[in-house]
Amino acid sequence: DQRQAYRLANLVNTDTCSMLVKEWFKLRQEFEDALETASNGQVKPSPRNGAYYKDYFLGYCRGERGGNYVAIEPPPDDFDIKKIYGV
Repeated sequence: DQRQAYRLANLVNTDTCSMLVKEWFKLRQEFEDALETASNGQVKPSPRNGAYYKDYFLGYCRGERGGNYVAIEPPPDDFDIKKIYGV
């Protein structure tokens, strides 16, 4: 699609976008690690073995099409999320 190519070339700062994507996955990684610690290992982090642009997605993506995103594993229903923050 020519419009998509135009937007990417002229309207999107891909460096900034890539930096923000990487920052999100760093925050996600920190959150999952904190969740594992707060739950005494009951909640395990998602696997970080995806190889798609690992420098940006930090192992949370296996490819560019649907179904390749590694979702966050939810904590059990009875887990008190405040434990992450020491409250």
